[in-house]
Amino acid sequence: MQSYPGMRLLGQAQGYNRIKIEFIMRRKQKLPPENESNHLDPEGGKHTGPSEGKPAMIVGKFPCTKCCRSFTTETSLHLHKERHRPIFSDKKHKCNNCPYSSDQQEDFIRHMRIHTGERPYKCPVCGKDFIQLSNCHIHMRTHNQERPYACTVCGKAFSHSSTCQIHMRTHNQERPYKCTVCDKNFAQLSHCQSHMRTHNQERPYKCSECGKTFSQSSTCQNHMKTHSQERPYTCTECGETFSRSSNCKRHMRTHTQERPYVCTVCGKKFGRASNCKSHMRTHSQERPYVCVVCGKTFTDSSNCKRHMAVHS
Repeated sequence: MQSYPGMRLLGQAQGYNRIKIEFIMRRKQKLPPENESNHLDPEGGKHTGPSEGKPAMIVGKFPCTKCCRSFTTETSLHLHKERHRPIFSDKKHKCNNCPYSSDQQEDFIRHMRIHTGERPYKCPVCGKDFIQLSNCHIHMRTHNQERPYACTVCGKAFSHSSTCQIHMRTHNQERPYKCTVCDKNFAQLSHCQSHMRTHNQERPYKCSECGKTFSQSSTCQNHMKTHSQERPYTCTECGETFSRSSNCKRHMRTHTQERPYVCTVCGKKFGRASNCKSHMRTHSQERPYVCVVCGKTFTDSSNCKRHMAVHS
């Protein structure tokens, strides 16, 4: 398993091929070819939009040797290189749907599940299905609270190696992803993509039950649990159940009085990261949320949404 600076492995953890995971996610999101989009590139590279000619991403430190593109992570570069691989090769098993090929039948069968939708591995707790056994094992950590990866700076533990790596950026202040509208920087690509939807009001995720749309996939998934009444997360103190792991953790702080988020200016502590961020804007005077109708700016997204309702 690949390791990263500032991350240590606690115990024996199941590894997984992140390149294949990213490939799966790209297919699920039905992302357009790179020459048809001027939006943020999910691979983390830099390219120019077809009309404006402006870069949609900062230049990465991992350049592709076959074209002019560059990437912010080595994993993204490996994923991109799959596009340069010839469709026909001398490998024994060849996919008819994409350029993938392999000499290993087991790897080829696992790859074909991307196209067929087969998900043979099921979580025994909540019944969620997975393409790969390793992904099922990783998911199981949300139920058993196993956290084998720990930050070497503060000791905080995580169930995913990638989550630990992202957390480390809170210590080194690395924010490699930039919004092309307001130039705000982010530590995570998904956060940057979600933020950019506050500018264009894009809501690509729709609830299959009621049709409500959302700007984030996770928000849509959590909303859909209100229809199924699924509440897999339980407070160990009082037994109250929750549909989201984050809500359960936040609730448990009412028992422990834990306030882990601290304002770096005045030292005030908060139980929620969002509250801490909103508070810190009172110091910086940052107002990142803009009404698309009149241009008024706000420090908090909820205040901006409430204001926009006045126009409608």
